Amino acid sequence: MLARLSRAALVLTLALGACAKSAPADGDPSVVATAAASASDEAPKAIPLSARFDAQGRFIADERILPAYRRNPTLPAAKGDQYDDIRNAAPQLYALTEPPERIATVRPMVEWEPMRAIVMSYPSYMLSSSNATATFVSIASHASEVGDVWFIVDGSQAESGLKSRIASAGVDQATLDSKIKFYRTDMDSVWFIDSGPLPIVDTATNTFAFADWRYYHERPLDDGVPTDLARNMSAFGYEPTATVYRLPLTIEGGTFQATTDGICFTSDRQVYNLSCYDGACDESLNDMDLATIQNHAYTLKMESVMAAYLGCKDLVITHSVTDDGTGHIDMYLKVLDDDRVLMGQYVAPYGNTYEQENAARLDANAAFLEAYVKPNGGGFTVPRIVMPGHRNSSYGNIPFTFINSTFFNGINLWPYSDYSAWDSKKAAAQATWDEVLPDYENIPVESTELSFYSGAIHCVTRTIPAVEATDWVADGTCAGDTCTAPEHGYDGECSPAGISEQVCWGPTWLCDCNDCENGCQDTPSGCGNITYWGCCDQGTLYYCDNNEVYYQSCGGSSCGWDGTNEWYDCGKLGADPSGEHPIACDLECVPDCDGKTCGADGCGGTCGGCNTGETCVSGQCESTCADAACTLGDGGCDGDTAWACVSSAGCPTRSEIDCTATGKICDGGQCVVAPVEPEPDTTAGPDTTTVPDTASTDGTPGPDTGGSNLDVQGGDDVQAVAHKKDGCAGGGGGSPIALALAGIALVLWRRRRRASV
Repeated sequence: MLARLSRAALVLTLALGACAKSAPADGDPSVVATAAASASDEAPKAIPLSARFDAQGRFIADERILPAYRRNPTLPAAKGDQYDDIRNAAPQLYALTEPPERIATVRPMVEWEPMRAIVMSYPSYMLSSSNATATFVSIASHASEVGDVWFIVDGSQAESGLKSRIASAGVDQATLDSKIKFYRTDMDSVWFIDSGPLPIVDTATNTFAFADWRYYHERPLDDGVPTDLARNMSAFGYEPTATVYRLPLTIEGGTFQATTDGICFTSDRQVYNLSCYDGACDESLNDMDLATIQNHAYTLKMESVMAAYLGCKDLVITHSVTDDGTGHIDMYLKVLDDDRVLMGQYVAPYGNTYEQENAARLDANAAFLEAYVKPNGGGFTVPRIVMPGHRNSSYGNIPFTFINSTFFNGINLWPYSDYSAWDSKKAAAQATWDEVLPDYENIPVESTELSFYSGAIHCVTRTIPAVEATDWVADGTCAGDTCTAPEHGYDGECSPAGISEQVCWGPTWLCDCNDCENGCQDTPSGCGNITYWGCCDQGTLYYCDNNEVYYQSCGGSSCGWDGTNEWYDCGKLGADPSGEHPIACDLECVPDCDGKTCGADGCGGTCGGCNTGETCVSGQCESTCADAACTLGDGGCDGDTAWACVSSAGCPTRSEIDCTATGKICDGGQCVVAPVEPEPDTTAGPDTTTVPDTASTDGTPGPDTGGSNLDVQGGDDVQAVAHKKDGCAGGGGGSPIALALAGIALVLWRRRRRASV
């Protein structure tokens, strides 16, 4: 029965405190249809923010507006459902590609570099949300003074509504005509930092391309926008097209930031999400100490992909705020420049237990980053900014933030909410922004309504660097039915999946779909001839969900087409009147594994699996390891650094430990205590024994100082392992040395924790 509810796309509401109100699941076809209809019908009536609250002062969410987080977070991405049907019908927007060949000179965009444009997506249903729309208008008004503003909209209604409101905000017609530009396409939500492209810059040619990661499974329209945008840059008066590299990684842009020297940041919530996408959520990842999680297998896997596609030199994991629906780093962290990271801070008296818990987590983040050593030897200072607090809504008690800001050509647009109880905190936040960014104009933008959906300014914006966009991979040509491509160019069918256009452009595809690892399906359902919409066979209902065939007896009742839900179900009569989905089941399915060693067999089964360190690509197992950095079993000393070659995620990986961090030296690949030359005995008399300073050797603290000992200890532990690699792929999660040190660190941490209770 659970699978049937899944097929119905019913919400498993995210538990955030007192969250009890049900809402449509992400991408619910009825919601999409409503949004599409509103794009052409009469403009929705604007509703003031005050009308969104009930008698108890609780914000009641508009169920058409998808929150920044995934509404159904525990359900694995289904195969062969209606969302995959959308992707399968347009593989040129979703098929994963090989990484940039020029990656040695590539870095991720940084937010403080000169920008040509700021981009936002705006569905027409947002016109009814007056406060949220005012936030978009304020962003556009300020940004148009220093650069271009690009809006991606779903139709003329959204475009005309925004234009009229921007003009009413005081933007003159000349600016509106020359600086604020629109492109129309389909979309699911407003969270463009999450679903939109990440510009990547080639420092050798001073050009940029786009990187695009997989977005939420239930938001396929948003997931296709990056390539759509890249192929239509001329709509904004710039280069016609830009190359897009689509990553084999499910992540949201709001949980990624970087520096120009390739230090990339994300959160432990993202590591946890990767475990869920594998089908078994590992709850321990949400509470794992920062030193350990840096070398977790999921971290190393994510880091290897980001290195290959984005040019990341290291990936730093930070603690997420526990009660924020997204867990995104932009809710509590902002990379200010190559040397500074601004971190949120909860201060006593705390408004609830979440704030007290997250105060310690954010303090631990700050200590970790201050102790972190970059591969080039540099580090970070970590100023702090106050967090405002929480507000109650139909989605639960929502944490707000002042740090979710967007930099754009010398202005810093940061979010605030017009609650008088937070006036002093707002003033403190303004003072902090002015102190850390004295050369910026730090502009507060009222963002209350967006904040109730777990996002704010940064969440709805993406900036585009002020360098030329070029095709890093030139377009090919169609000869017959196959593309003739340049090196590293797409060389498949001219019109894959029977689409109307020719797609002889972009990088080489790794496979023909959005998920090479689990294998592409030859049929939309992935369950042989049984589809998501189902069928009836002698009083039994069959349907496909989550890549498996389900059936249930109708117990003597009829089986037929449910016109409300648009699928077959027990208790209904007749066939689909459109004729698109036959009522009779074709239960005969012949597995097809010819030439395949892995992937789907077309009947709901598989042709085999791949070993650790391999992935299934077009029915064949291929290694996911880059050029091996070392040979398994090798080890030794580089000065006072002990190293060993271990297997991490199936790949040979060099693990390093700085022996000097524990007062030792390296000998034979091991950290050992340096031998001490005995001093000559120049005294006589009774033997004297010096009592060791236990506080300095076993981590036992002195007088109780609240939680500060734990935070400081976290920073001290980090110094021994923070610089976990130096030019080598991967990390050292499996090293016996690392495990031993991690064990010692855990014992010391537990001692301090007990002592401070």
